[in-house]
Amino acid sequence: MEQRHLSLWNKIQAFPLDKPGVAIPFSGKLAASQNWSADFTSRAVAEYRKFLLLCCILENGAAPSHTVDEVWHLHLTYTSSYWMDLCRDTLGKDIHHYPSAGGDEEDLKHREWYRETLESYRSVFGVEPPSDIWPAPKQDGAALKEAIAWPGLPLPEAALKPNSGIVAGIAVLVGVPFVFIALEYGTPNPFDLAGPAFLRFFPLYGLALLLAFVLYRYQVKKWVQRAIAVCFPDDVTAFQAGHFLYGKHRAVQAGIVDLIKRNLMELTPDNHFLVKNGEYQAGSGETNPLVPAYLLEEEGSQHTYERLSENWYDRERFSHPGLVVLEQWSGQREPWLQLYFFHILFYGVGILRIGQGISTGRPVSFLVIEIVLLSIAFFTVLKPWSKKALVYGEASRLYKERLESLGSPEAQLLPQFALQGLPAINGLAEGVMLAGLFGAYETTLPQNKWSGWNGGGDAGDGSDGGGSSCSGGDSGGGSSCSGGSGCGGCSGGGGD
Repeated sequence: MEQRHLSLWNKIQAFPLDKPGVAIPFSGKLAASQNWSADFTSRAVAEYRKFLLLCCILENGAAPSHTVDEVWHLHLTYTSSYWMDLCRDTLGKDIHHYPSAGGDEEDLKHREWYRETLESYRSVFGVEPPSDIWPAPKQDGAALKEAIAWPGLPLPEAALKPNSGIVAGIAVLVGVPFVFIALEYGTPNPFDLAGPAFLRFFPLYGLALLLAFVLYRYQVKKWVQRAIAVCFPDDVTAFQAGHFLYGKHRAVQAGIVDLIKRNLMELTPDNHFLVKNGEYQAGSGETNPLVPAYLLEEEGSQHTYERLSENWYDRERFSHPGLVVLEQWSGQREPWLQLYFFHILFYGVGILRIGQGISTGRPVSFLVIEIVLLSIAFFTVLKPWSKKALVYGEASRLYKERLESLGSPEAQLLPQFALQGLPAINGLAEGVMLAGLFGAYETTLPQNKWSGWNGGGDAGDGSDGGGSSCSGGDSGGGSSCSGGSGCGGCSGGGGD
């Protein structure tokens, strides 16, 4: 640390967060509200002090991690201690906290400031920031955007425009029906054919277009697989994966199974859930999103599943920022012409032939039947090739692959439940009763969720939360961060 910052750093270290003589000191309230151990709380407060120094000495301010932000938010509620004792009398400047505008562009800026904060931390303090309090930026939405370098996360042109090999394959497939009628009937023009001959040509033509479209989408699929492999977050929990793939009830059920497995909740004979939170041991590694609401209940209280799923569910806690971005991306529409080009070819020829038949007084009912049957086949086969299907399918496959590294069946139970649902808990003593309770709420398979050929429809239950920012009162401007906290940071401006 530079000599000119030592005086301020000593003041920050000496600042008393825990006032003597109070019944519940600051650290005690922090530990209780966050379910942290005393040791972890002490370390989090120490890192908060370092964050305050960075806010004061860095030109662009600093961005907190999620843990540091929780300490900061609680301190802000101690208005006299924060604004008078800390900002005015210790730091000599106000460190303000403002909401962020949100949005993709703001998120990218937040993440970059968080990376800069970690680099400055290493430079100022000469050590690595502790990873459990200052996690490294994950490969989430920011990495996905950087990987494809395309605003708003549509597919890049390289993935949407068929390469020369694909174009050649498509040309051969689409040309086969015309070669067939040229050899069979002496003309490559289908509109010169008699009715029975056209009825033989049209199914062949539809099949060729179907295969050509699959060939084109195969190129898009390979690109999506590469992008997901690079950008799928490596810290996704079973609860977040279940929420992303199957929605609210699968995620809540995974949380309940976890509590029962840890003997923190019990299923009574009358299908109620008995809370046993007196046995809960707070720690820094808690990942179950139901725990905060669970700890607010009275010891021994009993609840129905309907009440738990309604009152204990917090969508933000079940959502991973990286998966939220993938969720939104999967629902964004691709260029209309490129997506429906093969449909236009199919229906264009069919409709023109119907018009030709009507104008010449020929029957068209058999052709209409063929168009309807081929349309059913078209959309049944093509649905798994939509962007939404490709994104969710690859994410599910990748998460399933990661289960193989978990080792024991005990460690795999929750991840397996996130993917499989009820079959994964057959081995639990409460498995049969849980199956009866959860069965009525069992979520649909991912392919049923991928509604909408052009990626429209429900993109899941995730939500991309906005952030906030803060600024030093005498420095102007504000910076933001995306340390997973939803908070920005503090603007810099001169050390002492």
